[in-house]
Amino acid sequence: HPEDNDPILVIEQTSPVGYRVPNFPDFPIDPIRFGSKGFSCLSLNLEIVVGLVVSVGIGAFVVSTSLYDYMANANDYISSASEGIAQNVEEV
Repeated sequence: HPEDNDPILVIEQTSPVGYRVPNFPDFPIDPIRFGSKGFSCLSLNLEIVVGLVVSVGIGAFVVSTSLYDYMANANDYISSASEGIAQNVEEV
């Protein structure tokens, strides 16, 4: 097998997961520098609350579009426009 000559993973005792990818270069990554800190102007609790409000709002919109046919007018407009284009093409 060609995999035997070029393994995807190599056992590495110093790795946190126990393996390393030999084809990738070894770049040191500082986890403190790249840690998730969120937005500097907002607190973490405020970010969570805003995220929950936005997700509930999007979910409510999706559920309401399934209950009420908001898109009927848009679909009617698109179908009438495509019929008009088809008639213009036939005339030419």
